[in-house]
Amino acid sequence: MRRTRGVLPVVVVGALALPLLLAGCSSQQTTKVACGRMTVAVEAIGNDLTAAEKTITTDKVKGQSEFKAIAKKFTASESAISNSDVKPKADKVEATLRQFIGAINTQVSTPSSAHSKAVASWSTKLQTDLKDLGTVCPG
Repeated sequence: MRRTRGVLPVVVVGALALPLLLAGCSSQQTTKVACGRMTVAVEAIGNDLTAAEKTITTDKVKGQSEFKAIAKKFTASESAISNSDVKPKADKVEATLRQFIGAINTQVSTPSSAHSKAVASWSTKLQTDLKDLGTVCPG
């Protein structure tokens, strides 16, 4: 039987050093990359909201589920953003989108003029936040 001496310490030291080496290699996410991801996510919001609005008029439960899926999908895209210029604006869009979808679900569950006004208000806020994101990610 052959013994290999010193292999385990080398493997352990290598495993401990790897995160330090990778930290030195990591770079800040570029604005271009972050904006590319956000552009795809924002386009999807537009398409998905249109589809969910149509669905909710005929099937409330399915429509509400679609709206929740939109928020979840955008959150997944937004969480991949680390660029310091884009991240705060993307966070703002994500938070407003969740409030907007919550207002829609409330209006569908218990229709009232107050809830309709809330939907309109959050819709306006979402448009404003998307325009604000567009100042960092034009195009």
